[in-house]
Amino acid sequence: MTQPETMPIHGVIPAVTGRPVLVYVAHPFASDPEGNKARAAEVCRRIASEYPNVVPVCPLLAFSFLREPVERELALSFCLALLERCDELWLAGEWEKSEGCWLERRKAEHLGMPIREFGKGCAS
Repeated sequence: MTQPETMPIHGVIPAVTGRPVLVYVAHPFASDPEGNKARAAEVCRRIASEYPNVVPVCPLLAFSFLREPVERELALSFCLALLERCDELWLAGEWEKSEGCWLERRKAEHLGMPIREFGKGCAS
């Protein structure tokens, strides 16, 4: 049996189904950078597999070129700028323990953006 992480993901063609939903995936980072990047990547794979009209956007993966903790403030500013351009915020992992995830949640609330907890408010 093929494992989910090795199975190809089959997406939809946006022209056929309308504009895909850009989902900002917030996941803890600083407590375990390498482990959290791997877990966030798996969350994004699951989202892409289970939600064909969703494009997961994950700052942990997009901004991995930044150096923590030296460039943390810059990283957070990039994260918030990216969040503003997304349609929804999905919180993943042990987000409640992450200062950055709480900051992103407050920003999404301020923007009136839909907020979901992956695995709780979303099918998983």
